[in-house]
Amino acid sequence: MYADGIAQSLVAHLLRHYDCRLEDERVSIAKDDGLRVAFDYIESRSGEEIGVARLASLAGMSEFHFLRRFKQRYGITPHAHVVNARLRLAKVDLVSSKKNILQIAMDCGFSNSSHLARAFRKAEGMTPQGYREARRV
Repeated sequence: MYADGIAQSLVAHLLRHYDCRLEDERVSIAKDDGLRVAFDYIESRSGEEIGVARLASLAGMSEFHFLRRFKQRYGITPHAHVVNARLRLAKVDLVSSKKNILQIAMDCGFSNSSHLARAFRKAEGMTPQGYREARRV
């Protein structure tokens, strides 16, 4: 009887231990899913105003942990991902439309054409107008 009690205690301890590990894995997976939701949100709404508080809320994390985990998982900050997504939109518009640079900047979520030009020059090494001319050959 004493041995049965010890065996049951051991089984209960092992179940609690494994259950905690499974719960930790579920939480980790859920947080990664939250990061993916935030990543996809940026992709689908890059032309809109996107704040870290909103992204962290979507991911189910504090802003601090969200910023840290996002950078760990994707290798860039959420802000850099937003800028990259906006630049991809701008590139498509530059090649496929006749809109002026200011209109493209506003449509893609940049505050003005100078903001677009600075980001574009940093990423591509040329101005938006130069990119448009080079691609329309």
